[in-house]
Amino acid sequence: MCSDCCSHSLTVANNVWATPVHPVKLLAHLQVYTETKATINAFRLSCRFGTGPNVFVANMPQELVDMVVNEILQPARTAVYKYWDELFACAEERCRYRDHFSEEEKEELRPEMEDIWRQGAAGGADFSLDDVLSEHLDSCGSDSVYGLHLDNKSLWQQAVSQGHHQWIEAGKFKHYPGSFDKYEEVLDKDFGLSAWISHQKIPSTLRTIFPSPGSLTPGEERETTVGFLKLPDKHHKEDASVYTSEDQYSSDGERRYTCDSTLSMLVDPKALEISKEQRSRFARAMQALGLEPFVHPTQLIAPSHKSFRVGKSKHSMERVFLFKGHNKPHSTQYPEAIEKERKRIEEHVKNLEESSWPKLMSLVNTNHKW
Repeated sequence: MCSDCCSHSLTVANNVWATPVHPVKLLAHLQVYTETKATINAFRLSCRFGTGPNVFVANMPQELVDMVVNEILQPARTAVYKYWDELFACAEERCRYRDHFSEEEKEELRPEMEDIWRQGAAGGADFSLDDVLSEHLDSCGSDSVYGLHLDNKSLWQQAVSQGHHQWIEAGKFKHYPGSFDKYEEVLDKDFGLSAWISHQKIPSTLRTIFPSPGSLTPGEERETTVGFLKLPDKHHKEDASVYTSEDQYSSDGERRYTCDSTLSMLVDPKALEISKEQRSRFARAMQALGLEPFVHPTQLIAPSHKSFRVGKSKHSMERVFLFKGHNKPHSTQYPEAIEKERKRIEEHVKNLEESSWPKLMSLVNTNHKW
């Protein structure tokens, strides 16, 4: 590393009323809402004010109007959600090789796989043709498939990127727009809300409790994306920079970089309150966009770092501390304890999601780059 290189981190903090939502649904449903808004508005206006002999929807009951609108939105939402969720699966490292082949490519292989399946079935093997095809596709790893996987990860990150300030030099940042900015304008104009989207590493313990169904890069750290709808508010930023020099070595000869930074801010007491009108913004947005509260396990904080016992090693009881990542047991070693913890987390998440939203939250994101 050169002597004038610099490491930097940017921390953004916000105390605000917010509701957590699924990032794929947020992106997909906002896209469909934007693309169909003119058509749906024209239909609703015709139902309310349409006149003349060729207007057949005037005075249609509201229940029927809502049913027609749903018939317009639902197929579009399903198709767009499927596309973005495939990219998100790559971003979360939960995809398999089979997921990167088109339906046309699968159909081309089906006759060959059918012969193999028939041979196995004749020998008493208990598996389906789809099982044979999937197994074959998972064994067809190639650089082109892996390249598509990396492209999907990049496309997802670009799609949910929000306008941000990038470090230039100490204390100076340049604003760069993001692909999600066009939807930010829709949220602000139509609902008086904004979005908070951030990427989050999945701790090793959670990767054990909620294992991925498959990954092109086994053992690699997994990342997810979390999203929130929130009331617009000012962000508080703090940047910390570390300039390096050739003599910054530790006693063992390894390069070491450290930097402390404190972010403090005044909290407006009015921010602790939310009006009926502000609550109604969330209700309207959630209904119009077909969203519901979604809490990702990475956003839970275990009281007092609650732990659970997973087994006994040769020397001592081995414990896994949730969100601390002290140990990394395999899910096959202690299935009962892991399943118990999985159910506990899922129940906690369900209770949170079914509770009253929005809630007053402290949202903090730190981005560190070398």
